[in-house]
Amino acid sequence: MKLSKEVCLSIVVCSSALQAAVLPVAAAPQPGTSGRTQSLPQQESKYLQAVEAAEKQPGAGKANLAAALTKLADFYRVIGKGDKAIPLLERALKIERENQGPSRAALVERLASEFYRAKQYAKAEPLLVEWLNDLDKQNPPGKQRPFDPSVRVLVYLGDTSLALDDTAKAGKYLERARSISEKSDSSGGLMPYSMEFLKTYIDYLSKSGQKAEIAEWQQRLTTAINHRDRQCLGCGRG
Repeated sequence: MKLSKEVCLSIVVCSSALQAAVLPVAAAPQPGTSGRTQSLPQQESKYLQAVEAAEKQPGAGKANLAAALTKLADFYRVIGKGDKAIPLLERALKIERENQGPSRAALVERLASEFYRAKQYAKAEPLLVEWLNDLDKQNPPGKQRPFDPSVRVLVYLGDTSLALDDTAKAGKYLERARSISEKSDSSGGLMPYSMEFLKTYIDYLSKSGQKAEIAEWQQRLTTAINHRDRQCLGCGRG
């Protein structure tokens, strides 16, 4: 089955996002989708009013406040104001922790994403660890799965540790990511690693002085990039 050029473009965009090691965020409201005639200031005002209304509710309404704060944070994230989203998510997470709310895990993931994206690694690290622990509780280590979501978090933790000049800790995270990737590989050994892992692992090898291995892993990265490019070159042909 041939893919359309539009689908091919989507593949390229997704691949570029992975190479940039950008963490995904939860679905956010798209400006204009809930009220197509509303301007951005009008939509912002709507979310701010929802926060203000939730703040006036008694203690039992804290869950509503956390939800309103999260929606406002999502709005800012979508329009490119991630700096405004972070304090709102921090406040929402604090509320969920205090009330043992069901959204704690999702907010941990979201806030970790924002700190990582902003390169605030010291703040991102503990939240990434908490995110990883949550995943381990849901899917105990050692259980083989076609796709293990913990690999991505391990890669981000490895990258964060490198940024914080803790090469030893980075190695532990990345070696675990490597092991999981190899055990859960469904490509027959052709493409067991993601490009984000390969790029981070090469950086780790360089900073840890394991230069003899870099050429091998650089070749694997080149193979992965070429494989992706061949897929896209075939789009729309025929």
